[in-house]
Amino acid sequence: MQVPHSSFYIFITQSKYVDDMPVRFSMKDCKPIDTLVVLGTKLMKEDSTPLMDATFYYSLISSYMYFTTT
Repeated sequence: MQVPHSSFYIFITQSKYVDDMPVRFSMKDCKPIDTLVVLGTKLMKEDSTPLMDATFYYSLISSYMYFTTT
């Protein structure tokens, strides 16, 4: 958190935290897309192959949840 202030105001911001998130998760050069699933991907209930590292996913989601709740 950053707390810029002057004699007239105190302002709390998390802009640096938000700006650092794409760098921290190696997503700085990513382009936005409509969906995270590749078109034509077949999703099966019994598939045991993880699509991505769960630790990375939980860390990313937790960071966004922290930002939105503070």
